[in-house]
Amino acid sequence: MKLSENINVLEIFASDVFTSKVMRKYLSKDKCNKLKEIIDNKLELDNELAKDIAEAMKYWAVDNGATHYTHWFVPLNGVTAEKHNSFLRPSDNGDAILDFPIESLIAEESDASSFPSRRT
Repeated sequence: MKLSENINVLEIFASDVFTSKVMRKYLSKDKCNKLKEIIDNKLELDNELAKDIAEAMKYWAVDNGATHYTHWFVPLNGVTAEKHNSFLRPSDNGDAILDFPIESLIAEESDASSFPSRRT
């Protein structure tokens, strides 16, 4: 998007964010309500719903021109890092497959093993 002097910030703010409004376009009403209940009550996200959300996010992102997604790490040492992955992967017959596994939706790394350690 090209920015100009006539741009209305209120119109573009969060325009490329998977908001609850966007989610309703890509998930059924029941699944949106279930996710809202999980968030509101701080419940654990089950794998079935996580798969549906990952699938919805993938199609929303691709519909908006995305080809890759990024994990952005913010460890306590003040250094940030990113890991870039593609939505596309090759199939056995050479075609492309759109993929966004649920493992990519929620990832934890409590030991910060992806980051270089400071040596004293």
